[in-house]
Amino acid sequence: MKIVTISPSTRNSLFAILSFGTLLTQPLHADQKPPVGASYWDHIVGGPNGGVGTWYVPPPQMTAYVVARDSSVNTRIRFGNYYQFTCTNGIFNGPTTVSMEKLTPVGWIPLYSPSNSIMSGTISPPPAGVIDMTIITPPQGSISSPLTNYAKGRMIFVAGEWCMTMQTSLPSNPKDPASPPYILQWANMTKLAPGQQLPSLGQAKDDAALRSDQYAWLQDTEWSVQDTALYDNAAESFRINTYTAGYFFGSSTGPDAFWVSGTVAPDGSLYIIFSATADGLPDGIYLAQIGAIAPAKGKCKKWSMAFASYPPGPSGPEYSGSATLINSDLTPEISYEQILRNNESVTGVRGYNSKQVILTGSYLNKDDISVSGLWWLGSLDTGRGTYYKVAPKFPGQTVTSSLFYGPNTALFNPTLGAGNVRIVGSYEYKQGAPYTLNHGVMFTGPLDGSKGNWTQIDVPTNSLTTVGVSVCNTIPHSTMGDLVVGNYDLTTNLSKPIPNAGTGNAFIYHITSKAWTILAPTNAGTAPSGTTAYGIWQNGSNSSSYTIAGGADNNGTNTAFLVDYDTSKGTFTNLTYFADTSTPGFTHFEGITGREGGYNLIATTTNGPAFVSVNRTATGFGPAKWTPLNYPGSTMTTGNTVYQNYGLGIYFGLGGLSVENSYVARLKP
Repeated sequence: MKIVTISPSTRNSLFAILSFGTLLTQPLHADQKPPVGASYWDHIVGGPNGGVGTWYVPPPQMTAYVVARDSSVNTRIRFGNYYQFTCTNGIFNGPTTVSMEKLTPVGWIPLYSPSNSIMSGTISPPPAGVIDMTIITPPQGSISSPLTNYAKGRMIFVAGEWCMTMQTSLPSNPKDPASPPYILQWANMTKLAPGQQLPSLGQAKDDAALRSDQYAWLQDTEWSVQDTALYDNAAESFRINTYTAGYFFGSSTGPDAFWVSGTVAPDGSLYIIFSATADGLPDGIYLAQIGAIAPAKGKCKKWSMAFASYPPGPSGPEYSGSATLINSDLTPEISYEQILRNNESVTGVRGYNSKQVILTGSYLNKDDISVSGLWWLGSLDTGRGTYYKVAPKFPGQTVTSSLFYGPNTALFNPTLGAGNVRIVGSYEYKQGAPYTLNHGVMFTGPLDGSKGNWTQIDVPTNSLTTVGVSVCNTIPHSTMGDLVVGNYDLTTNLSKPIPNAGTGNAFIYHITSKAWTILAPTNAGTAPSGTTAYGIWQNGSNSSSYTIAGGADNNGTNTAFLVDYDTSKGTFTNLTYFADTSTPGFTHFEGITGREGGYNLIATTTNGPAFVSVNRTATGFGPAKWTPLNYPGSTMTTGNTVYQNYGLGIYFGLGGLSVENSYVARLKP
């Protein structure tokens, strides 16, 4: 059982990296600060030492559309292109090769001859990472005069790599670029890795692989709209009739005729086109505008769009407009709110009473690099609560950092005593062994942390069957009842805390007996390396039955699992793997909470976080229902923990990792 994306040391390092605000190709030393300014993007977009970086549109995003003025008439095409960029101080340029094919009754045929263009642009400094692009195509083949097109995008971090999101339109008839139909396209351009081959148009995949399905609810929605370019800013309305993988098409529902088509990226960026008759738009053809779609704060039923003409002139955009959702019953039944303050991460949650919860997490220290643990008592509905910033306390230890992952309360474990909590996590201290970085820690005591007991819980080397290794990381993730679950890493380097690759594995710690069980859901003795245990749920107060959530290697794919564990028998049963069949790739459960008839879970998938529901059955677990989560306007969203119908995690704003925020997503029951 193996999940290569999140070993215990990796997860702790991830939160440290995210806290100081940049993703690095090399680690920072304590006296270094993250790079700032547009030059940050130079080595990401270009090649090493000012060289060339090759970018391309990946097969899952080669789909584009040729759209007529009447947007109900659209033809699916394959759009393949690659770019060779150099980048200096955030200014990039280089040659671009574009090829397109359209789908016809006799199959795919070339739309027009491959063309060579020059793309240039700028990228604003982190965290915005906003990209402005200009594409100039010189006369060639069927193109009799130079063509200039514009695209808008931003740098985003998707599935472990930087992407350049691009939204644009361009003429499908190069001999008459001012007339419809036009080509509508969006994609997350990806950098070609060393030794990787450029994909061909024949490798294009189905639309469903695109990462904008969280906006599928746009289909059949109706919007009121006013735009200074549309019928002299009159009050109009339109309906989105079709949505597919980030593309939408619609038409007016009011007295004046016009059509709407556009793209929406996962972060809510819009590229919207209005087409109308000659008296509807200034040039009588079509008008492309950029903007964003987002909900009003705390009111998921009040979604709106804002847009403006692009590129702007010397005095700003020439035209601008906005649209507001009319039929709010068709909006997604998820509302998002920020919770906690900037650069404070949420990692765990447990109910405290009928109205309040305990959150665990961390906050960024004044050095802008290290983090310290916190817990918080408050309401997920109002966001109001009380902070407790408490450091582990052990005689003879100088604690340098900490991060708390999982709480438990007397509401679920009455033996803790009213008003008491149990918190597990990890910490570092100066006097530790040179090969040990993260030590496990457990606090049991009053809510304010002023008294109580701190216990170091490091996986003992003598509990392992592997010889010649030492434990260098112990990270408890979750606790309930009499158990703690988490992960550890091993090392053979006794001078530095460097874990051996592939040695991460999961453990169960029995609080009362202080015994250790190395997690082996197959009950086959020593578990294969790579198993993770991130969540635990006790199936009834004082019950010996627990359900553990995590991830492992399942026939070569990192896959989320649930498994039952009985403390009275020491046995594992009902091991079940859960793949998200709608988005093939890895899955991993980050947290679990019980509910009537089953469990709610928070997961990480290839395409981002998801809220997951699984029912109990007579033979174990039923199938999983996956609901994608994506904080509106974010460039990266994680799913970290779950409580009842609330999913919680962290998100980052436009273009980078400079400011970390925590969110709570509420799914309607």
